[in-house]
Amino acid sequence: MPTFRKLFWEVIKATVNMANAIFEVGKRQIIITVLIAEVLTIIYFVEGGKIMEYIVLAIIAIVCLVIYAKSKDFSQSLLSYLLGLIAIYTISWSWPIFFGFSCALIFFLVVGLAISSAQLAIKIEKILTQAANFIDPRDKSLYSKLKLINSKKQRAGMLSNVEKAEGIRYMAFKNVSLAEMPIILEATEKLAVVTDLPCLKVIEFLLDISYLCDEERTGQQVERIFQAIRKSRTTPEEFFKIFTMTKQFVIEKKLSIDELLEKIERFSQLGTRPEDYRELIRKQI
Repeated sequence: MPTFRKLFWEVIKATVNMANAIFEVGKRQIIITVLIAEVLTIIYFVEGGKIMEYIVLAIIAIVCLVIYAKSKDFSQSLLSYLLGLIAIYTISWSWPIFFGFSCALIFFLVVGLAISSAQLAIKIEKILTQAANFIDPRDKSLYSKLKLINSKKQRAGMLSNVEKAEGIRYMAFKNVSLAEMPIILEATEKLAVVTDLPCLKVIEFLLDISYLCDEERTGQQVERIFQAIRKSRTTPEEFFKIFTMTKQFVIEKKLSIDELLEKIERFSQLGTRPEDYRELIRKQI
C-alpha cells in the first residue's frame, strides 16, 4: 500500500494536474485577464493610485460571483460583496498595502489549491485501496494496476479522477476484470456526454451490455446504443430503465441485443409507457 512519501508525491502531482486543468479550461480567460491587467496598468499611470482600488474591486466582484455560482445564494453573495466594498473604501490604498494584499491573496490561493489537491489525492487513494482489497487483499500490485487505469486519460476528459476511481471500485465489486475496466470507462465517458447521467448509473447499464456480449463488442455496442437513444422517444434515463426491464429476453436467447434495441426504438415511436415494454415485446417473440 502507498507510503507517506508516495502519498506526498501524489499530492504534488495532483496539485500540478489541477493547475494544468485549470489552465487548459481557462486559457481564454487567462489571456483576457492579462490584457485587462495591462490596460489597467496604463490607466494607473494616467489616473494614479486609483488603479489599486479598481483591481481589488474586480477581484472582490469575481470572488462574489464564484460564491453565487457555487452556493446559488444571492443574499450571501450580496453580503460578501457589500462587505468587500466597505473594506475597499475604508482603506487608504498605497503600493505597500496593495503588495501585502496581493501576497496574502496569492498565498491563500496556493495553499487552498494544495489542500484541495491533497484531499482529492487521499480520497482517490482510499477508493482505489478499497477496490484493490476487495479483489485480492494479498496482491500488493493491484493498487498500482488500478491506479494506472484511473490515471489513463480519456479522449474527451469528461470524467474526473474521483468519478473514474468510484467507477473502478464499483466494477471491482461487480467482479469486472482489469482488462475490461478501461473499455467500460471509455464507453462510460461517451455515454455520459450524451445522457448527462451519473457515472455509476451509466457503468451499471454498460455492465449489463458487457454481460450479454463478449468483451470486444462492448465498445462497439456503445455506438449502437447512441443511435437507439437518439431515435427513441424516451429520455436516456427511461431508456436505461426499459433496457433493464427487458434484458431478460437477451439472457434467455430469445432476442439479440440489436433486436431488443430495435424493438425499444419502435415501441417508443408509438408512445409506449416504460412499464408496458416487457409485455409488448413478450407477445412478439
